[in-house]
Amino acid sequence: MITTLLFSAALAAPSGFTEVKQANDCTVYKGTAGADGVVPIYADCHWSEIDPDKLHKLQYDWEGHAAVFSTVISSKIVKKDGEKSLVHQVHAISGVSNREVEIWMWREPVDGGFQYSWKSDGPVAEPEKGNVATTRHEGYWRVTKHPDGGSRAEYSLIYDPGGSVPGFLVRWFQTSGTIATTEELRAAAAK
Repeated sequence: MITTLLFSAALAAPSGFTEVKQANDCTVYKGTAGADGVVPIYADCHWSEIDPDKLHKLQYDWEGHAAVFSTVISSKIVKKDGEKSLVHQVHAISGVSNREVEIWMWREPVDGGFQYSWKSDGPVAEPEKGNVATTRHEGYWRVTKHPDGGSRAEYSLIYDPGGSVPGFLVRWFQTSGTIATTEELRAAAAK
């Protein structure tokens, strides 16, 4: 009982974030816009039926992300540097041009599991014709054992798609799009 109470307290909104949506056994929070206008997103999920090891396998397969997430058209490792991989991805955003990004991806241990982080160094120098270089893409999935069983999956994202994107699409991605991303990961782990 005490463990559950302590864990529930830990699930409160991160400092500076406000709750915007609950679905898929996840709570989505939005932070305040940074100096560049980008709004950080954070989601906290408890999936009681999902073994954390299945999530670890999916997350650590950088090139397999295209098979898990519908917004990732392709994901290819272009370079390795020790434990880090530079991954070129093409993202599909409905209603706008595809986005291209190169992100450094790495895994590090955390208490009870692993964190899978990524960060872009800057826009892709020459995106394919018709595509737009993503300006900023960083975040993580933190996957740990939940004290009540199953998995706790935390998702943090700071994403500037670059180019021109209608405000309604940005707002959708920050709420329903984030939930869709968590649903896709959960469904892939349930197979």
